[in-house]
Amino acid sequence: MSSVIPVSDQIHLYAAVACAHTVPDRRAGDRHPLLVFLRQPLGAAHDLAAAAAVARAAGWTEVDITRAGILPPDAGAQAQGPYVEPYGTAWRDGAAMLVYDAVVAPAPVSDDGRAT
Repeated sequence: MSSVIPVSDQIHLYAAVACAHTVPDRRAGDRHPLLVFLRQPLGAAHDLAAAAAVARAAGWTEVDITRAGILPPDAGAQAQGPYVEPYGTAWRDGAAMLVYDAVVAPAPVSDDGRAT
């Protein structure tokens, strides 16, 4: 990546599954795994609500964030394939998503309504 990366920010990565609602090139109702790249201040806690809002703004519903992490400072130099563009976009614009083509089933739910 050729631009200067602000040392006061870092990229948080959120893995999720969400339901397409008004998403171009996706059938409404299909659930897809996705990654949300979110630029946050250095040392900030994971912001699950902000990550889910990024997905909802892109036309996704029922956003279920399953994992969250922080990318290392050299992640841009190591990024390959489909990860390069959303990583750079998150630095430039604050957020980006990578949606996988796979359609997945909803998580099983226990008798008390919680995902198992």
